Amino acid sequence: MASITIRDMSVSYNKKKTYVIKDLSLDIKDGEFCVFLGPSGCGKSTAMHCIAGLLHPASGEIRFDDEVMTFVGDKGKNKTFVPPQERNIAMVFQEYALYPNMSVRENMSFALKTKKIPKAEIDRRVDYMAEMLSIEPLLERRPAELSGGQRQRVALGRALVRDPQVFLLDEPLGNLDAKLREQVRYELKKIQEQLGITTIYVTHDQTEAMTMADRIVLLKDGLIMQQGSPNELYNHPADEFVASFLGTPQINIFSCDVRQENGWLVLDGGAFRIRAPQSAQASLKAYAGRKVNLGIRPSDFELVQEGADAIPVQVDSIEPLGDAYLIYVRIGRKVAVVKYAGETAPAEKELLLEPNPAKLHLFDPDTRKRIND
Repeated sequence: MASITIRDMSVSYNKKKTYVIKDLSLDIKDGEFCVFLGPSGCGKSTAMHCIAGLLHPASGEIRFDDEVMTFVGDKGKNKTFVPPQERNIAMVFQEYALYPNMSVRENMSFALKTKKIPKAEIDRRVDYMAEMLSIEPLLERRPAELSGGQRQRVALGRALVRDPQVFLLDEPLGNLDAKLREQVRYELKKIQEQLGITTIYVTHDQTEAMTMADRIVLLKDGLIMQQGSPNELYNHPADEFVASFLGTPQINIFSCDVRQENGWLVLDGGAFRIRAPQSAQASLKAYAGRKVNLGIRPSDFELVQEGADAIPVQVDSIEPLGDAYLIYVRIGRKVAVVKYAGETAPAEKELLLEPNPAKLHLFDPDTRKRIND
């Protein structure tokens, strides 16, 4: 397997130097499951295609371990490009791209046959991977006889039997329904852990990223907004974009005035006033008399009967989820969402909510960067 090092990589699609990716630097550890996450057009697939050798960056360097795969010096001089077929990578896309006239076994063994690998070794690898993917009964079938989930498992198996040093997946679960997506997601992560293959997974689905990744690289407009473990990005977002992109339902954002009362800083949202937590007092001092943006995740509210920091709300609508309820409430003129895990939905139209002070997120209203530690 291989670690991947990217240094100062930029990608431009025209002579005007409109960059899709600008000065991207990244280290991916050997055996790590790294997810490139972000909205459409953020550059995540472009970055993957550069790693695969399908695209050539305008500048920068890509290494697998200590071996240079791509290097473009200043002004495009001193270029080095190792072709995709020599990088020992395997790719799986959203489309299965299976050979329709071949059986599952023939599809999985095709690339190994072209490399002149002995038949006994091919059979061993195919049988091993088929067992791991639970597709042994399907080996003699053709793609037209398979369901979407089965086809995707075959596509994964065809890539993995090659024993690649880097495994690249570009939104591979996009064509599956919700139940199959969940099942294949679990199987894929389990297989990656067993094989220890360095894996890069591209998706815009934050649920896939949160459940599968060892590390998430969240991109926007060709730039890395934040990278880290799923818990780090969810619990300690670097800015409002990260906070809003991760989490379902989306985080609630309130504009608040920072006021000093009796030696304590208070967040005044107009329709509510709550004390800033002790941990945020030092970082908020510079904002006294100014505004900040307060983020509260829907699951970080608690229904209370009274409390110094209780927020009065009016219930707008309720959506049952089975194991919880989404309660849409009005706080002044703003509609916010609360995730309530009670057995039955509250019947009252007016409620008191108290946010968890340890889980408040504070952002600068101009830079949108995080304020509190």
